[in-house]
Amino acid sequence: MGGRRKKKRVIRRRPRRPKSIYPCPICQREGVIVKIDKKEGRAVVACMFCGFSDTTEVMPGEEKVDIYSRIVDKVTGQA
Repeated sequence: MGGRRKKKRVIRRRPRRPKSIYPCPICQREGVIVKIDKKEGRAVVACMFCGFSDTTEVMPGEEKVDIYSRIVDKVTGQA
C-alpha cells in the first residue's frame, strides 16, 4: 500500500529578452541606448554618460542589436 503518486515538477524556462542598454565604445560604461524611429527610417544611438551620439539609417528587419553593432564598427574603424 503505497501512497498517492506525486506529480513531476515541470521546470519552465523563461525566454531571454534582448538587452536594451549596451556598453559605450568610447567610455566603456553600460549606458548606450538605441532609439528607432521607423516612420523616418532613422535610429539614434546615444550614451548617457559621455554624451556620444550618432544617427544612422534603419534597414527593414533590423533590430537594436544590429544598429548598435554597426555604430561600434563605425567608431572603432573596423568597417
